[in-house]
Order: sequence, then structure tokens, then C-alpha cells
Amino acid sequence: MRKKKIWRYYCEYCKKSGCSSYYIKRHEESCTLNPDRKCRFCKVLEIEQQPITKLIVALGEDFKDTDSDVVRKDRIYNLHDTADGCPACMLAATRQGNGIPQFYFINHFSYKEESDLMWKELNRRDDEFSN
Repeated sequence: MRKKKIWRYYCEYCKKSGCSSYYIKRHEESCTLNPDRKCRFCKVLEIEQQPITKLIVALGEDFKDTDSDVVRKDRIYNLHDTADGCPACMLAATRQGNGIPQFYFINHFSYKEESDLMWKELNRRDDEFSN
């Protein structure tokens, strides 16, 4: 019989875990629940990362179940402008915003759609540059 002890590493901010300390340390630096995160998307986009407090303020306050879809969309547009279109920063603001119900932005913000749009734009820029 063989016995092997395997270490498991956990992110200090979310529930992510893994067997690689390097991977988890790298994740923690940009974890969307880390208030002092370093955004890798902003680095790729070559834009200045906005402070999380500024992004949360851009979402507004007083979230109510009765808010209309127009109000919710306006808050997302405001956040998008403040974050300079960075999907990871937008996600971080919606996750760290105090008092924001989880379901509040579910129909108005999709991290996947935002990141897909960002990658399409970057690829379009690269194609224009290479031609």
C-alpha cells in the first residue's frame, strides 16, 4: 500500500482551491473579491485600473427589488464607463459592492459576454496593426 500526503491551498478571499501554491498565489493577486487586487485585464487592455471604491460608487446605492430594468441597465452602463470596459473590474465591483443582491444584475451583466467583447476588440486591433 502507498500513502501520499498532498497539500491543498485556498484563496484567502474566495472558495477557490488547488494543489499548486503558485497558482493560488497568482489567483489571489487578481481575485475579484480581493479589495487590493491587481487586474490582469487592465494590464492587457493597457488601461489604468480604477480603485474598487470608485467602481462600487459608480454602481450607486439603495438597491431595491422594485428597481426597474432601466435603472439596473443605467447602473451597469455607468459601471462600464467607470471601469473603462474592463470586465474583471466590473465583476469585482458587483461582487464586492456592499448590499448588492446577487440576483440584481443577473439579467444585465454577463462577465462572459463582456470578456468575449473585450477579446474580440483586442484581436481586431491586432489584425489592424499587423496589416
